[in-house]
Amino acid sequence: MKLNKYFDLREFIPKDIYEINGEDSINLIDKRCIYAAYAFRIEFGTISINDWLYGGDVNFRGYRPENCPIGVKRSMHKKGQAVDLVFLDTSIESVKRAVQRDNYYWRYVVGITRIELGTPHLHIDFKETNNDEIEWFHP
Repeated sequence: MKLNKYFDLREFIPKDIYEINGEDSINLIDKRCIYAAYAFRIEFGTISINDWLYGGDVNFRGYRPENCPIGVKRSMHKKGQAVDLVFLDTSIESVKRAVQRDNYYWRYVVGITRIELGTPHLHIDFKETNNDEIEWFHP
């Protein structure tokens, strides 16, 4: 299911879940993840999330079922409120610097509340915080 010009729903959903639920899988992922991925794509170029639909083996960068062995027990991925973005046209460091420079846009327009540090990708999520700025955290 094509979500927009750049992304397919299957990029946010594991293969086995999509095979069971099909297009109804849209209800498993917070729409803010899709909007944020779109905003990052516009700003920074090509992004990879799950690539199983293109013959790859990446399956859990968006929604993760409760029984998924990847990540922590209370992961925002398991609530459908997180996505891991891999940038193909620019470095993760330059993306993070740009987000820090324009915190207002990414926090209040796009809606990102947290970004995980120490990863080779950009983990963004939408966990409720009381912060005016994006919270940068270590797992």
